[in-house]
Amino acid sequence: MQIRKMLGALLVLTLIMSSLTLGQAPVTHAEERPFVDYRYTPNPDGTIFIEGVADNSKNATVRLKVSTRGFVIIGKNKESKSVTLFEQVVSTNTNGYFSVTTTPIDAAQVQESTITISVYNEQGRESSISPKYPLDVPNIDMSVYYEDPDIPKEGPYDKFKDGYIPPIKNIDYSLYGVGKGAPVIFEAELIKQVTNPVSVAASDTHVIALTADGSLYGWGNNLHNEINNSSYPVLPVTKIGMLSNVRQVEAGERFSLYLTKQGELYGWGDLNYLGVKTKTGTPQKITLVPEAIRSMKVYSQGVVLLTNEGNVYQLGGAYGPGVLLLKNHVRKLPISDVTDIAIGDLLRAYAVKKDGTVWYWQTKIVDKENTVSQIEGFKNIKQIDSAGDNNPYLLALDNKGNLWAWGSNGSRQLGFNVTQYMSKPTIINKGPIRIKKDGYSYPNEDLVYKTISAGDEGALVLTDKNEMLFMGYNAGTVAFSTTKEGQNSYKNVTLIETSNGNMYWASNGKLWVSGNNNQYGQLGFGVKL
Repeated sequence: MQIRKMLGALLVLTLIMSSLTLGQAPVTHAEERPFVDYRYTPNPDGTIFIEGVADNSKNATVRLKVSTRGFVIIGKNKESKSVTLFEQVVSTNTNGYFSVTTTPIDAAQVQESTITISVYNEQGRESSISPKYPLDVPNIDMSVYYEDPDIPKEGPYDKFKDGYIPPIKNIDYSLYGVGKGAPVIFEAELIKQVTNPVSVAASDTHVIALTADGSLYGWGNNLHNEINNSSYPVLPVTKIGMLSNVRQVEAGERFSLYLTKQGELYGWGDLNYLGVKTKTGTPQKITLVPEAIRSMKVYSQGVVLLTNEGNVYQLGGAYGPGVLLLKNHVRKLPISDVTDIAIGDLLRAYAVKKDGTVWYWQTKIVDKENTVSQIEGFKNIKQIDSAGDNNPYLLALDNKGNLWAWGSNGSRQLGFNVTQYMSKPTIINKGPIRIKKDGYSYPNEDLVYKTISAGDEGALVLTDKNEMLFMGYNAGTVAFSTTKEGQNSYKNVTLIETSNGNMYWASNGKLWVSGNNNQYGQLGFGVKL
């Protein structure tokens, strides 16, 4: 008993700097579980949040009281008495967990700069601690701080709360039919569930697709609810919902986005990378940009937005010295009159201006304005796309349909008909290849290109005749389809998308896929729930 009384006097103080990255004010723990373990957290408004777990009090009640010692005069004697500042009976759940926020404590009633926080169970047992008052409340607004998705936010009592779902670690995706040994495909394969796609976006781990009738689909990794609220870590091709006014979809690391025709941005999944302290499986409006948005590009943790006014904003990006503050995750770039944007790695992002020049900036999250610089040598450019995990490169189309490249082809992302490094922008019209029954060939005729999609392992390009051609060693893994329909899928193409060794394209109202990365079911098949 004496040991328990000694333990009851001990306080465990959590320093404010250690709780900063967790978005949590400093807390103090009570005694080491004689019958209850609890802690208190002071709030700036004078209230105190108290939570804990009581043994032998499951589905029962506990009484919480905050008091101080006062004095009364009885005859010639001055005697001490307890003055109650707050008292409430609180129900516990099946695990004995309880929580309550007190009313504001009246500092004028506190005597001898001390309060006592007590917990009583139904059997009358008491556990108390007596901290000095006023309690130490840091003058820090935690709402302005970024919460790193990679840092666990689980509190000491979370596992006792109702609806607790333990963090998922080291998932064996083979239990869901995929994983590192998941089947892949090297010829055109049809994703039958999605018809008439008008926008398709693929991250390294999941895919979002929008069809002409407004159907929104997703498949692949769902560990962060980037597809929907399902508890499954991966999902097969799944219909998310129906939307009537969506213009474009995008997919990033742990999150998904869509853009309405009115220029409004919606997102779901884990949005912390973008400066929104939310994780949700339901699309929510993101109001960080004060202008109507025309288009967007996404790579990993970074989003680049082009507004109707020709301005450019960036959400998220590469970790830099300004990563701690939410405000630094949203910034307007010092460039105007922009007509197209690209981000394909976390080193830099790009923009095209009305005059056809191309510009770039570093994507690091900083606490100052980014510097935007011109890439000399590009002329009359109207469209760009970029990629970078296998050394960064940029593709561009000019107003005559010429295909340009700049940067590295060191991993042969652009194939063997393009030089390995282009320090100056270079026209590469003869770089793309056609897949044929007996292999592949470079085009002999002069082609006019109208759409490009750059990926880490290769690129897709679309001609003005709606023929799709391939670039890079990624193209070397594509086999000539064994079906007539698959052989014709490279014609009448309306959209193209590449990501992490996978290629997606729409032809004659059908969605096709080929690739070598299906660890999370990104190819649209293999997942078994």
